[in-house]
Amino acid sequence: MWDDYTHYKEEMFDKTNTPEAPWKIINANPKTQARLKTIEYIMEQIPFQKK
Repeated sequence: MWDDYTHYKEEMFDKTNTPEAPWKIINANPKTQARLKTIEYIMEQIPFQKK
């Protein structure tokens, strides 16, 4: 079933990935690492002025 899952996952990404709302794939195995990488990515997207 893994091949079916992969096919439909890729099809979903192709149909829903837009310039206004792009998908970002976070490569991480442990959940904690994935969450930290996600937070890091989001913070990099937010413009802010350092004090």
